[in-house]
Formats: sequence, C-alpha cells, structure tokens
Amino acid sequence: MRRTKISIVVLTFEDMAKGLSKKTGPYLDVSAEHWANGYIYAASLKGYIKGNADGYFQPDMGITHAEVITALLRTIGYNYFAISEMIIC
Repeated sequence: MRRTKISIVVLTFEDMAKGLSKKTGPYLDVSAEHWANGYIYAASLKGYIKGNADGYFQPDMGITHAEVITALLRTIGYNYFAISEMIIC
C-alpha cells in the first residue's frame, strides 16, 4: 500500500464520519450525542469494526492488539479469507 492510498482512505472515512455525526447508530450504548458517534457508526458501516452480538459497542472498553490489527487489515481491504490464505501460504 502506498501513502497516497492510506491518505485517501483516512480522509474519505473522515468525511463519512462527519456526515453520520448526530445520527443514531446501530449500538445501544452509543448515543447520537456521543463525541465519537459518527466515527463509530462509519467504521461499523464500512465493516472495519464490529460490536458485540448483543448490540453493544462498549466505546470506553480497552482494545486488544489483535482487534487493532484486524481493523487495520480491514481498512486496506483484507478479509478473513485473504488473511487465512496469507497465513497458510
């Protein structure tokens, strides 16, 4: 990946997040007034992050290294199957 692509991804994501700010997202524990609501909603819509199966995101909970790496890989287009193939090969 080149620096130009990550720049485009980040800025596009930022614009999307601003557009979703103050809108009710998919998580029961992230209100429309939460300071990061737009970013959480945008990242969720893009599939970069996921909440719990019970509908909660837990925005103030810590994040593991594995979750960070998974989110970063998703932002550059990798999915579970692509990552699995890289590990097997």
